[in-house]
Amino acid sequence: MTWRAAAVGVPLMLLNVVLVFYAEPVRGGQFSNSGVFAPVLFLLFWLTAGNALVRRRAPRWALAPSELATVYVLLCVQTGISSGRLAFWILCAITYPFYSGTPTHAGLAEHAARLPGWLVVRDPDALRAFHAGGREFFQAHQFAVWAGPILSWSLFLLVLGLVSLVAAALCAPGWMRRERLTFPVVELPLQMVAGEGLRRERVLWWGFGLAAALNLLNGLHVWVPAVPDIPLRRTNLAPLFVSRPWSAIREFNLSWYPFIAGLSFLMPLDLSFSTLFFYFGSLGQRVAGSSLGLDQIPRFPYVSEQGSGAVLALSIPLLLAGWKETRAPGDDARHAVLCGLLLGGVLLLTGFLAAAGLSWWVAGCLVLGYLLVGVVVARIRAQLGFPNHMVPNTATLLTQTIGGEGLGQSGLPLIAVVDSFTKYSSNHLLPHQVEAFRLFGRLIPCPGGASRGDRTALRTVASIVLLALVISIPATFIIHLALTYQLGAGTAKMRWGTHLGQYTWDQDLTRWSAELRAPSLISTGVVGFSAALVLFLTVLRNRIPGFPLHPVGLALCEPVHDVWGAVLVGAVLKAVVLRYAGLRGYRTALPFFLGVILGDIVTGMAWVVVGILLDTPTYVFFL
Repeated sequence: MTWRAAAVGVPLMLLNVVLVFYAEPVRGGQFSNSGVFAPVLFLLFWLTAGNALVRRRAPRWALAPSELATVYVLLCVQTGISSGRLAFWILCAITYPFYSGTPTHAGLAEHAARLPGWLVVRDPDALRAFHAGGREFFQAHQFAVWAGPILSWSLFLLVLGLVSLVAAALCAPGWMRRERLTFPVVELPLQMVAGEGLRRERVLWWGFGLAAALNLLNGLHVWVPAVPDIPLRRTNLAPLFVSRPWSAIREFNLSWYPFIAGLSFLMPLDLSFSTLFFYFGSLGQRVAGSSLGLDQIPRFPYVSEQGSGAVLALSIPLLLAGWKETRAPGDDARHAVLCGLLLGGVLLLTGFLAAAGLSWWVAGCLVLGYLLVGVVVARIRAQLGFPNHMVPNTATLLTQTIGGEGLGQSGLPLIAVVDSFTKYSSNHLLPHQVEAFRLFGRLIPCPGGASRGDRTALRTVASIVLLALVISIPATFIIHLALTYQLGAGTAKMRWGTHLGQYTWDQDLTRWSAELRAPSLISTGVVGFSAALVLFLTVLRNRIPGFPLHPVGLALCEPVHDVWGAVLVGAVLKAVVLRYAGLRGYRTALPFFLGVILGDIVTGMAWVVVGILLDTPTYVFFL
């Protein structure tokens, strides 16, 4: 990592903290909720464009591809931290139950009292300013109130990010060298930073222009309703089904997001088919259950439990392969050090949660489960590249099977706070860290052999991730607090705010204390059955060439419910290209779909930036 990359990347990270705050909590977008971070590609696009101009005028000052990749990785790590579903959700979760103006329910005060003071904020004046707005954060009193909780959560997130980095370092070499996974998600950023080739792709700019035209039309429609719009965002079709048993379909979102369709074009067809198969299968289960009267059972047909079992089963071969990799001959010392660091980090995180009130075994399960979900998501992205991966997490699995009483009523409030930012794995840091190894493995050739290349990549990625974590974590908390004190988390100026804390305490915690209080044999059985089904499908795929169902599809049937229309479009177009033009035609068409991804994100984020600067409603291209 060069000083020039840091000099460019650090200011861009701080700028992106502000951009993500206004784009997500303030305006309600979900731009860090997909396979690619839209704000990162937006900034990278303008950075590479400006760098191309600098290269023509003053080549010695132009950033090298590896320096552009450094900025990209810095922004990815920072966006994962600054996402409205991580840092801002923590702020809302640790303030909501203590704010006197917040609607409360029976037992909320009792639950909140169990949280230690060094994790939460109880000062009435600070809470009132946080939720009502119109105040200045940079005051001695406010700093004193927030210093303890922010320092505690910052240290926790720092260790969490570093442990994820160690896990990524253990996974990446084997996936890149031995299995030769394709890493489709990183293909576009790689081409953007690699040089002039992308800018000379005429087909790519056709795709860019198509997506840009759609966003331009829809953006103008917001300002001038007479301009026709093309409905691309999700629309719930469930109200069309009014009679039983079809009324059991309570949510059936249809969307045509262009960048999701472009990402789906990169996916293997069997994964697209399998994901859609299991998604429509879950809808069929609801309809059939309504016909048989099974919809009277709470949570039927247990879609979340099915996803939990699938993730659990998918992790088994990854753990076995990871163990073989760590014991493989070669650079044994490096593997031993990484395994020691991983164990030490897990113990630190477990001790943090145990000191906050959780039992040791629950704290260990939460930490290991977080890493396990990250490895599964990273593997899905590295091998298949699915555009959305909000798979179930460990807290969900534990409450579904063991129940609130089994986890300990005293620890449920902390589990709810932690679950607030782990329930959505779309902003998980580990997959982006694995892809950073792939990015630098392609950009920096190492003639000293694979082992030396691994050490070089580890030093490079580790220094970048450490810089990103050390700067972005405290900067995110401070900037988010400063802006929230001005706008108010409980005011109409923010789309996400008080209701994030309300979701944590009034929905999750209440459900765990009541509906999921006792162990559920049905939930446990569904988890076990779906895990066995995934293992069975894995065996069939290994034994039967061309078997159409991919086991990952069951794990992704819940995340696809908002984007299945766009996934279907990308899969159909890819099938047509392969059927009539073959592999050569696919390679010719690939730049067009990369252009669709880039055009949709760049022009869509441009509307968001215009709305922020002018303080006016604009088109939000991804909800």
